Amino acid sequence: MLLALLVMSSCKRLDTPSSNVEAVLTAHASWADSVQYTYVAGVSELIGDTVIVADPRELRLEWRHRLASTRISVGRQGHGPTEWPHPIAPVSLPADSSLLIDPINRRILLLVGTRAVSARSFPGSLSLVQGFSVVGAIGARTLVAIRHPLKLSVDPLRDSIDLLLYDLESAALMPIARLRRAEGELIAVSGAEAWSRPAFAVAEQATTCSDGWIAVARRSPYRVDWRRPDGTWIRGAAIEMFERKLTTEERAFYANRMSWLATQLPAMPPEQRQVRSRLLEDLPPTIPPFEADAIRCGLAGHALVKRTLTAESPHLTLDLVNREGLRIRTFVFDDQRRWVGSGRRGVYVVARDSLGLERLEYYRLGHEAENRRTADR
Repeated sequence: MLLALLVMSSCKRLDTPSSNVEAVLTAHASWADSVQYTYVAGVSELIGDTVIVADPRELRLEWRHRLASTRISVGRQGHGPTEWPHPIAPVSLPADSSLLIDPINRRILLLVGTRAVSARSFPGSLSLVQGFSVVGAIGARTLVAIRHPLKLSVDPLRDSIDLLLYDLESAALMPIARLRRAEGELIAVSGAEAWSRPAFAVAEQATTCSDGWIAVARRSPYRVDWRRPDGTWIRGAAIEMFERKLTTEERAFYANRMSWLATQLPAMPPEQRQVRSRLLEDLPPTIPPFEADAIRCGLAGHALVKRTLTAESPHLTLDLVNREGLRIRTFVFDDQRRWVGSGRRGVYVVARDSLGLERLEYYRLGHEAENRRTADR
């Protein structure tokens, strides 16, 4: 059963000079789910207050209604036609449909409501195993993917990766932009080359909207660029933010977040253990604006960017950026919240309890998605 909550809206102005916008602490209405999950990989919003929730640890892919206790399994787990072996977050499409990427069997499943109605294999030109990752879809025919180099290089002139369109009908690939890749170094592990990323290393990222627009989160300067469906681009304005120095407190905060890594070090090969242990020591002088899996489309077609968690700002913080590339609002959530999905009028987060179990929450923020500039006012 879903527990409906009505929360009064409250706002405050950020105290730091990182922005001059109002930070919405709570939305007008939200709800908390009583159903427990071990790990929510993502949420895809459909129509009529319904969503698909993916929990890969329990192999659950469920259709849910926010205002009812109804739970229906989506498709079936397996390797047969229209079956999924390992659920990940579906990609929302218009109406009541979505795409489920199946990297194990190298195919895409088309979901309509609770049914998997068709499957399409990846041709050899697009292998998710060999350097491709899908970031979204434009309709049911075109994927938006990132192509990572198969042969890594430390050459600074090769510090970018391809953002491209992939046509499922013709198998044609069309590069549309270059994204700055995450910094790192090549190391030798067990006779093979591996790519080791230092702390806070993050690549530029992209996401798609259901109407064909593509948003790209850029790092330096921090901004959001937009690609229109006709192929033209809008360069976003630099988003003003306070440059956070990596103080002793911030180092301790990061080390605590990465504490799981320390537990893995003894089991690693010596040469890999030596490099990985530097992740807790070899830190940059300043903290980047965002981390991995940082951008999604939602809220009237605007982009949402998840800011890097810090000791000074340990709460989930989302920047709302309109299609002119202007930040129009910043949302701050309660502690121990993780962002898992976006919808037309709100966002989906999970709250973790003391046992490590997760419950889904929904925050209605659509009334804040007005297309006007509030930054720098």
